[in-house]
Amino acid sequence: MEENSSLERGFSIIELLVTISIMLVLMAVTFPHLGSFSSQMQASDDVRKLAYALSELRAEAIRLKTNVRIMFDDEGYSWDIDDNDNLSPDGSIALHKNSSWGGQALPSDIVFNGLGIARGIGTETEISIKNSDTEVALTLNTNGFIGI
Repeated sequence: MEENSSLERGFSIIELLVTISIMLVLMAVTFPHLGSFSSQMQASDDVRKLAYALSELRAEAIRLKTNVRIMFDDEGYSWDIDDNDNLSPDGSIALHKNSSWGGQALPSDIVFNGLGIARGIGTETEISIKNSDTEVALTLNTNGFIGI
């Protein structure tokens, strides 16, 4: 019995086109969500950096038994440790390109004293960062405890 040589193994052009069409539809459905996911990740990253910086600066105030001042501006925040005579900030961090401060009024500055107590805020204040349609916040109370 002789095999039929007209039957080839592989995909037909129709099968290939259907597969590519399905992939394109899935990509079209998924692509718009990638932008909002990126915005959410950038806002979350900014809030995590701020929470870490506040925690470290509070610890530094306690360690040095001095005041540490955190100042906020449109692009990010900076800090100054009162243990030196330098008038310029000791460090700063910028927000992501598309991020901005959101939500309630941002404090002009926060000062941690040598006991780690926060001044310049109410009993508890919320600081939020907005990126496109996404807003992520942290809370800071006068005892210096941070919640995300």
